[in-house]
Amino acid sequence: MLFWAIVIVLTLLALSFGLRPVLLGSARGTARAEYDVRIYRDQLAEIEADLTRGVLTQDEAEASRAEISRRLLAAAAEAEQSAADGEAPGGLSRITAVAVLATASALSLGGYLTLGAPGLPDQPLAGRLAEQQMAEARPSQLEAEEAAKARPGAGVAPEGPDADQYRALVAQLEDVLAGRPEDVRGHQLLAQAYLRLNRRADAREAQVKVLELLGEAATAEDFALLAEYMVLAADGYVSPEAEQVLAEALTRDPADYLARYYSGLAFAQGGALAMAENVWSDLLLALPESSPMSASLRRDLAGLRRAASGSAPGPTAADIAAAQDASPEDRQAMIEGMVSQLSDRLATEGGPPEDWARLIRAEAVLGRRDQATAIWMEARTAFATNVQAVELIDRTAAEAGLQEPVE
Repeated sequence: MLFWAIVIVLTLLALSFGLRPVLLGSARGTARAEYDVRIYRDQLAEIEADLTRGVLTQDEAEASRAEISRRLLAAAAEAEQSAADGEAPGGLSRITAVAVLATASALSLGGYLTLGAPGLPDQPLAGRLAEQQMAEARPSQLEAEEAAKARPGAGVAPEGPDADQYRALVAQLEDVLAGRPEDVRGHQLLAQAYLRLNRRADAREAQVKVLELLGEAATAEDFALLAEYMVLAADGYVSPEAEQVLAEALTRDPADYLARYYSGLAFAQGGALAMAENVWSDLLLALPESSPMSASLRRDLAGLRRAASGSAPGPTAADIAAAQDASPEDRQAMIEGMVSQLSDRLATEGGPPEDWARLIRAEAVLGRRDQATAIWMEARTAFATNVQAVELIDRTAAEAGLQEPVE
């Protein structure tokens, strides 16, 4: 609030200094010339007084009167000219001047709101350098895709008779497009088909082809779909290349839902939780209630706010240890209740890596090692781009005696 008060005061001051000479004109020359006229008139009166008292002779009085009269005429002419030059502009000129300055102020404010970050705290040089180093160390899109392919379950296609038939249809579409490489609609359908077959990198490449064919006709939705395919191919990671695609989508349409969602995800992955919350909160307000994105976005927001506040409710080691003093039946019910509550919350709202580590440990304590291993693998996928989170989760799994499944 203080920031905006300062902005308003400075803007008003700038406008006042800019408008004052335009509206009032310059009266400095006029005041000086008129002052000279009054002086010379006073001197003429003094000459008459001196002549009456006998201080001046008639010849001296005439000579002085002639010189001062000459100066008086010159000063009067200067005063008249200065008055003409210093007149304030007419009504139309005033309106034009006010409109120009007001427009300049509005454009400056609009530019700041679009490109700036109101409310952003000071960024010391050391912090900015650290952020720059972190940004430079981020994996590229291809690096993230390679890492995603190496994870368990990556690229597993759906099975069954329907899946086999669908694969055959996709193969036919590929053959058709081989002979019709300029078919935009065909490549769009192929990208969607690849996604259904879990061929995410292929879907990304197909959408890149779509954008190449569309050229300048590509819409914000086309770019947002490419960004989505890139994020999916990278197993949920928003790469620097995906951020550039999102920026292009938002340039074409700042209201695009999909681009706004993934921009919020990029902020969240970069640690800018407050900015991510702002983006997602605004998006939730803009979405229709019937939108399928609304429910998942609410869960994402809840998890984001929980992570930002640092709260992490759930069974701790102390909770489980305290349960050891209860009867076997009560102890089992207590632990299972806490584990079930935590599992449900993580499934619906998400949560920080500490919560996932607690759930892995709790499932292992209950003897449900397969479930603990599955949660371990899910957590590794969810935090694939957070090295510290993955280390915590892997360390917890190792302490619980879990082993990574063999394909």
